[in-house]
Amino acid sequence: MLVRGIVSAFTTLSFLLLSPIASAHPVFQLKWGANGAGPGQFSSPYGVTTSGTGAVYVADQFNARIQRFDGNGIYLGEWGSFGTGDGQFNGPTGIVVNGAGDVYVGESGNRIQRFTGNGTFVTKWGSAGSGDG
Repeated sequence: MLVRGIVSAFTTLSFLLLSPIASAHPVFQLKWGANGAGPGQFSSPYGVTTSGTGAVYVADQFNARIQRFDGNGIYLGEWGSFGTGDGQFNGPTGIVVNGAGDVYVGESGNRIQRFTGNGTFVTKWGSAGSGDG
C-alpha cells in the first residue's frame, strides 16, 4: 500500500490509502489539524511529504515553520520562524525528504534550505533576483 497526503481546507491534513493496483479506489484513512499557530495546528499547510521512516513533514506556510508528525498524526516537533536567517522562512511551500532523511524546503523567498530530519539547519542556496542561484 502507498500512502499519499493531500491538503484539505487549508487547515487540516487528510490522508488516503492508495492501492498499488491502478484500478483500486483510494480509501480515506485519517486527518488531523485545525486552524491556528499551536503545535499540530496550521495556517495554510502548503506542502506535505513523508520520510522512509514514516515521519510526515508539513510546510506550514503562513506560520513560517515545518511541523513533523508520526504516521498517525502525533505531533513530534517543529522548526522555523518568519525571517531570512538560517532556519527561518518566508512562506515555506515545497518540501521533500531524500533517501538519507534530509529535508529540503523551498520557500517563496526564492531559496532552498536543507535540514536534518530533526530540523537542524545544514545549508542553503538561492536568493531573489534574476542571476544564477
